[in-house]
Amino acid sequence: MGPLMSRRKVNQLLALSPAGVALSRAQSSTLRPFRVAVPKPQINRILARLRETRWPDAMGTPGWSYGVSYNYLKELTAY
Repeated sequence: MGPLMSRRKVNQLLALSPAGVALSRAQSSTLRPFRVAVPKPQINRILARLRETRWPDAMGTPGWSYGVSYNYLKELTAY
């Protein structure tokens, strides 16, 4: 096994990497509001698809043993 790099060397290499550059920019930038803009027609299409979901029969064991709880997912979709 080769010699271990010093913490200083690791930090120098990280600073030169794209991830290091992005990290330093993120740390030096100020907070700005972030807004998500999703067009209303697209929201309406998603809601329509959720309303039209054809639910399979529930699996034998209720709960989370086979993934997402069937009842929870139906409640979440209705919400």
